[in-house]
Amino acid sequence: PGHFLVSMPVEGGLLVLDPYHRGRSIDVQELKSRAQPHVGEQDIHDEQLSQLLTPASNRAILTRMLRNLKALYVEQEDWARAVRCADRLLMLDPEQPEELRDRGLLYLRVGHLAACRADLNRYLARVPPPDDAAKIREVLVQSGRDRARLN
Repeated sequence: PGHFLVSMPVEGGLLVLDPYHRGRSIDVQELKSRAQPHVGEQDIHDEQLSQLLTPASNRAILTRMLRNLKALYVEQEDWARAVRCADRLLMLDPEQPEELRDRGLLYLRVGHLAACRADLNRYLARVPPPDDAAKIREVLVQSGRDRARLN
């Protein structure tokens, strides 16, 4: 949790390095301290720590990179690039409802109202209904008005 680490087996254990801090090695206590906010109040056992250090798949790495890029583009209000990231995230995993919602809202930002409405309606059709369903319905109503006005 936090960011990617690099690990490699060495005689007598595992060496964990932090590439974001010049490849500094990290001991067990620091690993547990970094993981603590992500596992709750319970003490972290060696088995849990080992699971957290399981190598990430290529798909997981791509997903993480695309989410980071999408957040950066949203922050910069570069809606077209953010939409492309959202689209690629859905190509990697079409079953992510939050990504479907986000892409719909980003389509709204770039003026693709039909695509916006399609994504948001698919998002609302999920079972159980999402917590933000009322807010998304409001967006759909407004985008319908915008679409009618443009026609």
